[in-house]
Amino acid sequence: MDLTVVRPVAFFTWNAQTFAERFRRRGLIFLMAVLRPFLYSTNRKFATRVVHTVLRGVTRDRLDLLGE
Repeated sequence: MDLTVVRPVAFFTWNAQTFAERFRRRGLIFLMAVLRPFLYSTNRKFATRVVHTVLRGVTRDRLDLLGE
């Protein structure tokens, strides 16, 4: 299973600010890791966009800070 797209997104969700937000996003990452191979086989762009929806709500400055 190819998880190269899921790993960076998982890193950012692992560092979510609140406890509840962390577990919600971790659950979504697990779901995306399971569904991504099936989505990827049908449409590559859509599969990548679905994985990145987990980052919705994270501010740009927070992503920049975690990416350093």
